[in-house]
Amino acid sequence: MTQALPLDRIPNRKEQIVASAIARIFAGGFEGLRIRDVARDVGINNATLLHHFPSKEALIRAVVEQFAATFVVADANNLGGSANERLSRHVRAGAALMRTSPEIFAVLNEIMVRARRDDDVMRLLEPMLRSWRDHIVSLQITDWATASKEERRKAKQLATVCMMQMVGLSMMSSATNSSHLGSDFDLDAMTLKTCEYLSNYQNS
Repeated sequence: MTQALPLDRIPNRKEQIVASAIARIFAGGFEGLRIRDVARDVGINNATLLHHFPSKEALIRAVVEQFAATFVVADANNLGGSANERLSRHVRAGAALMRTSPEIFAVLNEIMVRARRDDDVMRLLEPMLRSWRDHIVSLQITDWATASKEERRKAKQLATVCMMQMVGLSMMSSATNSSHLGSDFDLDAMTLKTCEYLSNYQNS
């Protein structure tokens, strides 16, 4: 990475560090994240960075928490309408992030792949995945206390399917953006198909 990251517009030092970590993983994969490089990006020494994040694990946790916060903000106004409508808006909000902030899902995919073979990373990732699943469940069931056991089971199952579909969309979107397959992949069309699939799954 030869150019300085545009971190000067981020006033908070900890947020600068997290933004640099995200950019590093996005550019070079999980193995591209090194404490010394992030410190150099932000213009601090290693000791100062470790004051904010005492370990690489703590920095990765902050990256995962940033993703969770981004999803919440993107879906903040997803209120009203039917469960199908709320679920579709959630998918569309995610697709919008894939287009405007491709690093969000690309880095999440990198971390998910690493988590398959690294138990420590999996422990960091699991709370975020549970939170995302629970949010999608809440889009389907607005009153958990009155929902039946079957309704709860089905809502959790559909939430998992929704997450899988969105991660798959993001992987295709990321891959085709840098390959000759890009012209054959229409994110809007695939998002619509995903919404239709989830609606049919919910009504089955």
